[in-house]
Amino acid sequence: MQVLLNYFLPVIDSEKEFDINLVYHMATWYDMAEAVVSDMTTKTKTLAHEEAEKEAEIMLIATAPVHLKDTLTTIYDTYANRASTEAKFVKAIDKMEPMFHLYFLKQKGISVPDHYPMQWEADEYRKHRAKYLDAFPILKRFDDVLYEETKEYYPAK
Repeated sequence: MQVLLNYFLPVIDSEKEFDINLVYHMATWYDMAEAVVSDMTTKTKTLAHEEAEKEAEIMLIATAPVHLKDTLTTIYDTYANRASTEAKFVKAIDKMEPMFHLYFLKQKGISVPDHYPMQWEADEYRKHRAKYLDAFPILKRFDDVLYEETKEYYPAK
């Protein structure tokens, strides 16, 4: 996510209105919670997995040095509520990231279905991502291109 943030943040926020520190910290710590329980696609994520992610966040806050506890609490709350533009942007990047994985696997000639089994039909997954990407037309455009390049790797209807 950090690479995508580095690329898209200056393009999306050319007026420098975002709290850039919040964006980077939010992406880092969100990924830390997923690292504890493993990342899953929305399609395969169960209620139990979502609860495990919340428990991982609580554990990360509880075991954090004192000087980070309030910061982590704010980061996780802000991301979960998605009330800020920064949180919406980080979520959009998170939803778009797998598309880059698919694209680069395809470019390397790796059998994407064997390496990264898709649980979605292409149009279904595209519709799911759209609700996060529509607020950021540039991200939406990149997603459109990535969709066209990778749609063959989704299961047939």
